[in-house]
Amino acid sequence: MQADGTVALRATYGAVSGSISLLVAQAPVVSITITVSTNPTASFQLTAIAQLADGSTQDVTSISAWDSSDTTLATVLQTGFIRVRGNGQVTFHATCRGVTGSKPVFVSLPMPAPVATP
Repeated sequence: MQADGTVALRATYGAVSGSISLLVAQAPVVSITITVSTNPTASFQLTAIAQLADGSTQDVTSISAWDSSDTTLATVLQTGFIRVRGNGQVTFHATCRGVTGSKPVFVSLPMPAPVATP
């Protein structure tokens, strides 16, 4: 479910019918866990999983607001995709429904290929 709202239910059996309106609400987010898809070099994907108050989990990667603690080392797109710019420790944050999860990651650019000298 992506948003709170109202749903109208109507049932009919023969000549008898009835209806009811229900307010449907999302379970509040309790915490967010961020995972790294691969070795954090050059570019990689982060995933944000929300733990909800009802005990379930939800992938909130695409609906979270993302940021990086040091954009000189790595930038993060709003999809959770990372572009590495340097070597060092960066903390990535994902915020969804007022709750923020953080993940410290050591990022590094790949070593350049050796150049043969005559």
